Order: sequence, then C-alpha cells, then structure tokens
Amino acid sequence: MIQRVLVLLVLALTVANSQPKQWYVVRGDSMKWNPHRAALLYFMKCEEAARETTILVYIKQGFWWTAPDEKIWSPVTCNGTDSAWITYSIDYHFTIDSIIGRGDQRKALFSWARKTCDDSGKEWVWLVERQGEWIANPSGGHSAVASWDTLGRTTDSTLKLSRWLTYSRKVLDLNGNGWYTYAGATPVEEWCDVFEGSPYRWYVWIRMEKILGDPTVNNGWNQRAVLKMKLYQGPNDSLYRAVVGDVSTW
Repeated sequence: MIQRVLVLLVLALTVANSQPKQWYVVRGDSMKWNPHRAALLYFMKCEEAARETTILVYIKQGFWWTAPDEKIWSPVTCNGTDSAWITYSIDYHFTIDSIIGRGDQRKALFSWARKTCDDSGKEWVWLVERQGEWIANPSGGHSAVASWDTLGRTTDSTLKLSRWLTYSRKVLDLNGNGWYTYAGATPVEEWCDVFEGSPYRWYVWIRMEKILGDPTVNNGWNQRAVLKMKLYQGPNDSLYRAVVGDVSTW
C-alpha cells in the first residue's frame, strides 16, 4: 500500500513539473489617482449625479422649456443676414399626444416642437420616429434602425418631432455599478439633446418613469405621464480629449 502511494506521488510530481509555465501580465491598479482619471470620473459622473426634476404631463397637454444659449455657425440667420456665428436659443414645447398599452407596457407619444428659420415651409411638418427591431451588438448593447413618418403639417414655421417613450426606472445596482435605467424586457426610449457652448456643452435628458391613471376611466383623459428631466454640463470634444487623453492606454 505504501509503495503504491509513493508511485502515485512520484507520477503527480512528474506531471506537475512537465506542464508549461503560464505567465500573466497584470495591469496596474486602475483606481490609482492621476489628473486624467479624475477628470474622466468627474465627466462620467456628471450625468449620473445630475438632479432630476419631476414633471407631470396629462395626455394632450404639455409644457415649455428654454434651452441654454448655443453658439452655432449659421449660413443665413433668421433675419436674413450673411453667414456668421450666432448665439441661438430654442424654446421647446413638450407634449404627450397619445398613450397606448397597459401596465408596464404602456408607451407615451412624447413630442417636442420648436420654431424654425425656414420660410419655405418645407420644415413645417410633424414627424414621428419609429424604431425597428432591437438587435444585440457583438460588442455589447443593442441598436435599432429608426424610420420617420409624417403625421401632418404645421402652419406657423413649427417643426414637431415625436417618439414613443417606454418606462424608464432608476434602479440601484447593489454590486457597485451605481444607478441604471430599467424598463423590463423593453429597451429604454428617452429623449436627449446637446447644446454647444465654450468650453462646455449642455446636455438635457427626459425619461418617462411611469404613467398614472386608468385608461378605462373618462375615456383615458385622466392619464398623465411622470417625466424626469435633468440638465447638466460636460466638456466639448476637444476639451475632453485635452483633459482626459486616450483612455485606451490606461
């Protein structure tokens, strides 16, 4: 019995010594502080930490919001002058035009409208964005091809765009990944826009947390969407690259 154990031990040591050595290159501590990492963390957390404003919007009703001043290059300004850099401010009119579905599958047709500088009437339209089937990307995430349909025309130089918003709830990930939006099995649909500034740009996001009201009562007119709106600043592309650098080498 003892001889058998010794034979097995010798064989085990022989096999262990004959295996090739595997070497690993381990990257340094990713949380080690330097100005680039601090800047990247700050810029990434601006969106997450931005305070949200809760807005209740009844079906067929809405609210107005003035965007931050944006410096843009315009070939022809609204007053017909020559091309120049102009400071442009947009007054948005947000509305909930329709609500469909039941329970967590309810969606709201969220619309945003603004005046245009086009006097020809070609931009005086009401368009709705329709998302195609969501397909998983090999590199992660999902994407869908969007198409646009014309719902009507306006008469006062107004451009109106619409999108079906899904439920978007913020859930705290206890594994340490912070807050993220969740909408069951349906990919989240939100609205956002960017307004150029110097050296920072403004970001605005609107998500729909839920819809209140019974669609079977009062022909559905008591339904109202709970919107969450936030506004925060981030660097423009050139400043971002100058401060953060190439993150792929970190």
